[in-house]
Amino acid sequence: MNVALNGGLYQEDGLRQMKHVSEDAKVTYLLFQDLARTTIFDIDVLYPVNTTDSPNDIQVPIWGLATITGNETTGFYSDTFTLTLEW
Repeated sequence: MNVALNGGLYQEDGLRQMKHVSEDAKVTYLLFQDLARTTIFDIDVLYPVNTTDSPNDIQVPIWGLATITGNETTGFYSDTFTLTLEW
């Protein structure tokens, strides 16, 4: 089985972004395959998922990291991305 994650609703120039709930402000973020944030989920790339260890309970952990400079508009930011499974 393989998994892919798209760029989300606010992808721009190959970067995932969260949008402020009421303003036009955006914050860039990355999605990772591991807690140590060493393996990025690139946009629309298929990645293999281990299905042999526990075929009845397949998990796809996703870890996020936002780039915050301190100059962002305060408030709530969000995005919606799609996870696609292929087998």
